[in-house]
Amino acid sequence: MRDLEGDRRRYAAAVSEPGSADEQPGNRFATSPRTPHSADTDLAKRFLHGDQDALAEAYRRWGGAVHALALRFLPERTAEESTSRVFVDAWRNRASSDPAHRLGLLLLDGMRREIVHRRPELDHDEAFEAATEQAVLRALMSELPPLRAAVLELTLHELTAPQMAERLGIPTHMVRLELGEALASLKPRGGGKP
Repeated sequence: MRDLEGDRRRYAAAVSEPGSADEQPGNRFATSPRTPHSADTDLAKRFLHGDQDALAEAYRRWGGAVHALALRFLPERTAEESTSRVFVDAWRNRASSDPAHRLGLLLLDGMRREIVHRRPELDHDEAFEAATEQAVLRALMSELPPLRAAVLELTLHELTAPQMAERLGIPTHMVRLELGEALASLKPRGGGKP
């Protein structure tokens, strides 16, 4: 049986050495070791504990995604007001927020509720639901290391593991490992919604 953990360590070491796959033309993915969600988890903790710098950082990190969702369904001026309202409401209500939920998803869900409040006809609208699901998926994928996000993205395009391996320039078993890690990291924290 293949030692997948050993393969992962060898691959990570290989791509971080001079002359490694990262330096080869066509391989755009650095596999810097980082714990999934570590930066976002730290930001969420700081936000929930009232760190005002975390509010500004959260806006830099998630403001574009929240505003982009608003712009799809609201006039520009209303989208700007709604984006501000979502961040202010999240800040004011941070004490009642569940720390197990991802901050970006909390903000996107706040925008979803804000849009439905302003446009009730969109509640249960299939196009609106699809757009919000896409925004959530993009937000989740943005938390992943680049290689892991790329594997997940290619999976959504229904490529096989060998096709992904060829496109990414990595072994097939690494595609499977990265996909497994991506799916595991997307599971909800604390047993709730992602």
